[in-house]
Amino acid sequence: MGNNQSMLDHVTNGTAFDDQELKGMLRDLLQTNPFAFGDEILNDDDEIFKDSPTVVTRNVRRRAPDLWTSGWGILIRSEQIKNPYSYEAKVFRKRFRLPFDLFLRFVEECKQANIFEDVYTTKIAIEFKLLIGLRILGRDNCADDISEYLDIGESTIYTIFKQFLAGCVKYLFPKYVYVPVGEELDEVRQVYESLGLPGCVGSMDCTHIMWQRCPKIIRNNCTGNTISLLNFVL
Repeated sequence: MGNNQSMLDHVTNGTAFDDQELKGMLRDLLQTNPFAFGDEILNDDDEIFKDSPTVVTRNVRRRAPDLWTSGWGILIRSEQIKNPYSYEAKVFRKRFRLPFDLFLRFVEECKQANIFEDVYTTKIAIEFKLLIGLRILGRDNCADDISEYLDIGESTIYTIFKQFLAGCVKYLFPKYVYVPVGEELDEVRQVYESLGLPGCVGSMDCTHIMWQRCPKIIRNNCTGNTISLLNFVL
């Protein structure tokens, strides 16, 4: 307080400051009250800090991570993933629940439809936005898991996921979810007839029914890798 009062006295009396005296006063003021300058930005190379043992710095906003150098980015840019029988392609399908070539078509279609509508998080490539949506839906990951993978904030991930759902419902659902008619309906019916389900044109869900007297000729077709009993899907 004494130094502050001395500064006020100098200003009141119109006396010019000595540079070293001014530096000392400002240094003492900062040491006693680091927030004395309010929102003024003070750089480390300013004159008043050159002889000061204590430097007050502002919190600098963290730069956005380069997602292409993350594990996901390296995976989808690898050459091996283009081979559907490669280890990378199998890992991608296991983690995101669709083949990589289908994912590429999905990316192009989403770009053309602009499902994210260029609102918020535009600096994040659409490939990663789609991967976030697919990972949450396919593997039931939470935002904190993906934040750990990609170093993106949880609130940003929630926003991207909501945009992903809204865009798919608005632009892609009407295109792919509908009741077939005409020749397309006949093609679908023929597929089900070849499987022993005449008159069927689609299924919303299925259940496994135990079949005790399954014919031997189709025994392998009715034995799953997780169910030891003979069964058929209805």
